[in-house]
Formats: sequence, structure tokens, C-alpha cells
Amino acid sequence: MEIRKEVTEFLLNVLGVTTDGAPFDPDARLVEDYGVDSAGIFEMILWLEDRFEIRVEPQHMDLIHFATVRNVESYVRKATLVDVRKPEESGT
Repeated sequence: MEIRKEVTEFLLNVLGVTTDGAPFDPDARLVEDYGVDSAGIFEMILWLEDRFEIRVEPQHMDLIHFATVRNVESYVRKATLVDVRKPEESGT
């Protein structure tokens, strides 16, 4: 699973993030450096839940988890390790 690549492609192709020809920096801040607004962050969270079959709990909807692509990748990796799947998929 290439989380970083998929998240980057989502940001570029769906949210329309531009890098002005520079390589995409996984440590750049999505809001401050790439101009992603709160609606875009929320859309990304919904996409992450769907794509990686995880659930982002309300208490985790903090920008610290979604500030950079590297942070997003780390969050998704941890979520898939602890099996935070959507209830209908986990059989509970």
C-alpha cells in the first residue's frame, strides 16, 4: 500500500493542489503551504476512510494528524495497524 503516493495524487487531482512545478513535498503544510482549506481537509478525511477502510474518530479530527502528507501517512498506517475499520466491515 503506497499511502503517500495515493494521498499526494488525491491532493493534486481531486483537491487541485498545485506545486508550481516543484516536486510535491510530503513535509509541506497542507493548509499554510498548499492552500488546502477546511472543506478540503474534511473531503480528504472522508476519502481516507473510504479508500483505506478506516474510521477517523471525532477526537482525532485535529489538524496535527492531517497537517502534512507525512502526518496523514503516519495516521493511516497506525489506524490500519490497530484495525480501526468501519463498524459494518469489522463485524461489530
